[in-house]
Amino acid sequence: MNHEDGFLQAMLETPDDDALRLVYADWLEERGDPRAEFIRVQCAAAHMAADDQRRHALQAREKQLFTEYARDWCGPLGLEPDQCEFRRGFVEAVEIHADRFLECPEALFRVAPIREIHFLHATKRIREIADCSWLGKLTTLDLSANALRDPGTATLAASPHLSRLTALDLGGCEIHQEGAESLASAGGLSGLRMLRLAGCEIGPSGLRAILQSPVLKRVTALDVRGNHQCWVTPNQGEPWITLTETNIKDDGVRLLGESREAARLESVDLSLNLVEASGWDAILNSPYLSGVLSLNVFESNHVYADEGPADSRTITLPRTINEEISDILCISIPGGNRRPIGKYPGDPRWTAPPCTIDEDVVQRLQNRFGQRVTFTPPSVRFGAHFSGTRDDWYGYRAILDSPAT
Repeated sequence: MNHEDGFLQAMLETPDDDALRLVYADWLEERGDPRAEFIRVQCAAAHMAADDQRRHALQAREKQLFTEYARDWCGPLGLEPDQCEFRRGFVEAVEIHADRFLECPEALFRVAPIREIHFLHATKRIREIADCSWLGKLTTLDLSANALRDPGTATLAASPHLSRLTALDLGGCEIHQEGAESLASAGGLSGLRMLRLAGCEIGPSGLRAILQSPVLKRVTALDVRGNHQCWVTPNQGEPWITLTETNIKDDGVRLLGESREAARLESVDLSLNLVEASGWDAILNSPYLSGVLSLNVFESNHVYADEGPADSRTITLPRTINEEISDILCISIPGGNRRPIGKYPGDPRWTAPPCTIDEDVVQRLQNRFGQRVTFTPPSVRFGAHFSGTRDDWYGYRAILDSPAT
């Protein structure tokens, strides 16, 4: 084993040791390797406060180095830079096709301290993924936008390799009450701190199982965003679809506000659920949500009742607001078989007011929670990443080709 292999092996065994990373940076610098500076820059920024003015210069230099050298640094993993996230100088998070991963999972873990994986096209391979012992290296597992449904969720929950997970994202996985109950009884998930079930119709009963689960009692960040606007899938062979379902609805929101178990929650996302007056009262009067640090309620009481499932391949027909939002999500997912985006400024169908929640409710929420309550679209939805203003969200349109068959 040469010196470089020795450094790498030591870092793989002790991934939290920044001192070791910096020693490795010194070794690289002696050999004129620009990776040395990149490691130092990221390590320094990681230990600074978010408002530290020195971060700007570090981040600018990090971007320069990444742009110039990232392709070379990602080469040993067989991935492109946009599939990798570097943390403190090394790739720690990747996005990868399930088939590619299962061909040789150790190929990732023997060259980088991988802690987080977002699996694409995992629906048909979930049993093999759940059986893969390399999952035991992960702290974050992201299966969002894979149609696992309840049986696939039960298969995942039975995996003996989840004990190190602190975050699990199952957004858009079509999970219902049965799937939520599988998660609630999964002994391997006792270390979870964050659970994302955005766009999953777990309903009030599924939420109750999650809240009252002795296994999930350490969860402090809970995402139960509804799905009355849209759900899309990037999986080949599964069509782009638009649905108008909700998630925990008003009964679930009341349950959350009235549950003693909710007192442990620090971050809650109730966006896109159909909340009525009794639900808002339960949230506003809850003695158990006093400690919540972040409460997002974007469009929580607004649903487009006339919207229904639509065939996105029928591009000649007028498109509904839900389909427009679905199209925008598709823009950010690779391989969407889409045509160029067109913009239609001024069309009222694609413009919505800043917030559709009743002004009195907004004021009461702000009086109760102050800056801890937000009314803006999340940046990550059902496995699709979107950034921009709310006008961008409603102001762009992508007309899709037929899904690949």
